[in-house]
Amino acid sequence: MIALTGATGHVGYVLHRYLQKENFDHKVLVRSKTNRLQGVEQIVGDLTHQHSLQQFVNKVDTVIHSAAVVYPRYGECQDVYNVNYICSKNLFDLAKKAGVKHFIFISSIHSMEVPSDGVFDESARLVEDKTISYDYSKAQMERYLNQQEGMKITILNPTSIIGSGDFYFNGFNQLFRLIHSYKLPMLTQGGFDVVDVKDVVKSCIFAVRNEVEGKYILGNTYYSIPEIAKMYGNISQKLITPIELSTSVMKMLATFTDFVDKFSKSPLPTNSYSINTLLELKNPISHQKAVNNLDFNPKVIHNSLQDIHKWIENEEFIID
Repeated sequence: MIALTGATGHVGYVLHRYLQKENFDHKVLVRSKTNRLQGVEQIVGDLTHQHSLQQFVNKVDTVIHSAAVVYPRYGECQDVYNVNYICSKNLFDLAKKAGVKHFIFISSIHSMEVPSDGVFDESARLVEDKTISYDYSKAQMERYLNQQEGMKITILNPTSIIGSGDFYFNGFNQLFRLIHSYKLPMLTQGGFDVVDVKDVVKSCIFAVRNEVEGKYILGNTYYSIPEIAKMYGNISQKLITPIELSTSVMKMLATFTDFVDKFSKSPLPTNSYSINTLLELKNPISHQKAVNNLDFNPKVIHNSLQDIHKWIENEEFIID
C-alpha cells in the first residue's frame, strides 16, 4: 500500500493516475473529498492534523510526499517553513513509527544552491539562506532526511515541471494558457531546464517498485522562455507577437514589483525572485545519476507541449 500526499497538485495528480495504471494500491490525503480523484481511498485531513496523518500512514509500505506550499518570492514565511519542513518532518516520524519501509520526498532543484561554475548535480550545497523560504524549507527537510536511518529514503529534485494534468494558473501553465487565449502581453529573457511531469512520475514509480534509495535530479534540457513560447504557439497554432523584455528592463521590473507587492492584497505575477530564477539557472544541470539508477528517459519537449495543448483544449490526459 502506498500513501500519497499532494494528490490534488500537478505532480500528485499525475502520480495518482499512473499508480492506478500500474495497479498500485494507494490512498491519498486530501483536505476535502473530491471527484477529481476517482477510485482511490481519500483520507480527509492535512499535514497539520495528527489523527488523520496516523490513519494515513497506517498499514502502508511506502509514503510518497509531494505536498508542499510553493512560495515564489523572497522573505521569510513561517507558514511555508511549517508545512514544507516541520509538518513534513512530522509525517516522516509518524511513518517511521508506523513501520513504513520507504519514504519518497518530492523536493526541488531549488533546494540546492546554483554553483558558481561547472555542472549542477546532486553534489551541490543545500540552500542556507532563510530568506528564501521555499528553497530553504525544502533544503531543511532534505537535511533532516539525510540524518535518518532505519528506512529506505529517496529524494527527487525535479527541475521546472511542465506537462498535462495541471489544474492551476501559475508557472509555465500560466504561460501556456495565456498563449492559448491570445492574452500574453510580454515575454521575458532567461529560461529553465524543464522536465515533463510524466517523466518525474515514472522515475518515482520505478523507485517504488525497485526500492531505489538516494538523491536524484530529474531534469531534461534548458530552454529560454521565448523558445518555449514560440514552440507552444506553433503547436497550438496560436500566432503570438508579444513584446520581449531585455535583461536590464527585467531587473528594473523586479525592483518595481517588489515595491508594489508590499501593498498588494494578492500576489503579483512576477517579482525579483522569479526574475532572478529565470536569469541565474544557466549552468548545465546533470540528470545522469537518475538515468543510471531510475531508468530515467526524459521525453522530447515537442511531445510534452503537444500533451499540454490537448490538456488545455479539453482536459484530455493521455497515459503513455
